[in-house]
Amino acid sequence: LCENVPPMEGDSQLVDPSLVELEDGKVRLYFTIHPDGMANAHPASAIADSVEGVFEYEGPCITLAGVHLLDPAVIRFNDEWHYFTPKPGADGLVNLHAISQDGNSFTWVEEITLEMNMLGNPILFDGGIRFYGSGPEGVLSAFSSDGYSWTLDEGVRATGVDPGAVKRSDGSILLISTIRD
Repeated sequence: LCENVPPMEGDSQLVDPSLVELEDGKVRLYFTIHPDGMANAHPASAIADSVEGVFEYEGPCITLAGVHLLDPAVIRFNDEWHYFTPKPGADGLVNLHAISQDGNSFTWVEEITLEMNMLGNPILFDGGIRFYGSGPEGVLSAFSSDGYSWTLDEGVRATGVDPGAVKRSDGSILLISTIRD
């Protein structure tokens, strides 16, 4: 349940969730929203004391004039919050990267070009970030030691697109993806 969400355009819903645990034990949920009166969808956030709690809408995280921003992927690394999303309308595999000091208000910093869309999710891994994303042949991954420079890993990780990944206590990675028809 999320309280104080503004009325939404047409049949739109809160979609594309990305959940992050905060240092104080609270949780922040990032999602795509398209409020009434706004020309474009954008990422917003809500916060709760726990995943069982009621989430309180915090508002938009970032917008880009004239562009639907979908599928937020957010992670905290090296005292910065990093936001990644595929660049809408871009020919090729171009992704957008923004940063924040508070995890709530993001500023664009760069475009990241990889042979992978950052449609998926990042996890902390071996002193850096491993992003599991969508490629032409299926789920791919890339690694960054700073959140800015990325190296595509070799090989396809799984079939499908838009993966969800979690690092398990034994160090293995559990991947779930959407299968293309």
